[in-house]
Amino acid sequence: MSVKMEYKQQVDALCKGNVKVTGEELLLLAKEGNKGESAKERSRGENLVQFTTRQQSHFSWKQYAMVACIIVVCSLALTTTALAATGMLGDVLRKIFKDETSAQLVEDGFVYVGDQSGTDGIFRVDFIGVTGDKSVPKMFFDVYVEDTELAEDYDEIGLWVSTYETREPGGEEIEIWSPAYGTKDAENQNLYHVVREGGTVRRVDGRPVRVVVTNVIFNPNQMDMVDYEVNIEFSMDVPSTALHSATMEDYGGRRIDFEDTYYYLTYITYGVYHTEFDLSFDYDGVSFEGQYSSPYGLENILRPYYKDFISQVTFVVDGVEYKVIDNEDGYGYIWYDESGESGVPKRCYVHPRFPAVDYENAKDIRILSGGKEYRLK
Repeated sequence: MSVKMEYKQQVDALCKGNVKVTGEELLLLAKEGNKGESAKERSRGENLVQFTTRQQSHFSWKQYAMVACIIVVCSLALTTTALAATGMLGDVLRKIFKDETSAQLVEDGFVYVGDQSGTDGIFRVDFIGVTGDKSVPKMFFDVYVEDTELAEDYDEIGLWVSTYETREPGGEEIEIWSPAYGTKDAENQNLYHVVREGGTVRRVDGRPVRVVVTNVIFNPNQMDMVDYEVNIEFSMDVPSTALHSATMEDYGGRRIDFEDTYYYLTYITYGVYHTEFDLSFDYDGVSFEGQYSSPYGLENILRPYYKDFISQVTFVVDGVEYKVIDNEDGYGYIWYDESGESGVPKRCYVHPRFPAVDYENAKDIRILSGGKEYRLK
């Protein structure tokens, strides 16, 4: 039996048993978009954004539920059918969110499909889904602003999002908060695409949680930001299989020389999005004369000092050289400990990011810095 025929039979059987349509009818629904639906149904269906910006096609919640059903079942049954089904959601991440890596992860079966929407009358938040790896999980939302005049004034949006988990049966809920950021859709002025990522999203991995959007913020991190309080809640139980694996290697604080101090390499996390170093250095006694001086606080001195160091580092994997990703995300966050709460006073912690590499299959990994070579694998 051909792969095409086998796929058709599986989709037909799945649709008949779960959503009462054939595979051909499903494709017809996909082509026709929202034709024939009531205004109310079309309104509920618009959350699935455009799969192609030219055709302006939308799937309704009914149609998306059918596709989501196929995604979940087929990803467990047959790789070929999973790739065909999840390609639709992959296109959303690729074309709308401009995230090729996440799109590929979805098409490879690493995905939890969201099918939830909440509104307070002014803002509607649609939970699209979760994908990523164990080190950088990502949660995707669409935000619709019903007030057209309000939406016209702002291109950037932020969400304050809290995740509530219960670590023990009957135990107290623990809240973990983090922001999420997004931008306006290129063609729909009332629509914003938002991504939440990192450690707080990691709490959804393999456990039931509540995710609550508490604030919608226009122009986040700006002096003229506008903040609206909301209460839009989603419940989810994301399986661990929805996230790709990531490898964290412990290098035990290996010392790397730089000018009049040392950097200590504690961990490197090898993920699908990037390779992240966990570094620290002691700044007590370091000379910050000249280009490193600043009247605006210690962080404004430590950051350029650290950036000067990391820009000179070369990360080499099987002979291929990589430099730090040259943007703010690439340089990562910086945190310094004046009092020694972390165990060592006057120590600064930094987390630079380099391009992703294939750690499992790499035979030789090393760091070049200050004319010295540090072999890691």
